[in-house]
Amino acid sequence: MMKPVYESVLEVAEDGLHIPGGLIAEFGLKPGSRVVLDASGACVRVRPECPDEEHIARVALDYLTHNVGDAVAVRRPSRLPDGKWRVSVVLGYEDREIGVLMFSHHGTLIRDGSDGRQEMLTRALLPQS
Repeated sequence: MMKPVYESVLEVAEDGLHIPGGLIAEFGLKPGSRVVLDASGACVRVRPECPDEEHIARVALDYLTHNVGDAVAVRRPSRLPDGKWRVSVVLGYEDREIGVLMFSHHGTLIRDGSDGRQEMLTRALLPQS
């Protein structure tokens, strides 16, 4: 299971649950943004209703920082005809592609369609041709 990028204990008040403004801003949400609340079992997830390029790039970088390392960067995400997002992963100091991450139209990482951690690390170590 992927380790959370942000985790905090919040208290439910009489009028509901309040998410700190700093956290909302950190993920690129602005006043007026619409979000979807997903609840499944013991898990509740908040996500943008329709993520944009900036949000997808931020999620990709968070994932890569926690799972691959900080020497990687991403190119501008591209939206495919089926609504999914494709993000090229590059070595930050060479701008050489070492992998691809795929995201659903909701902004969720599609692990089966993405290159794995080990694949990207192996490609990063290969000499540039």
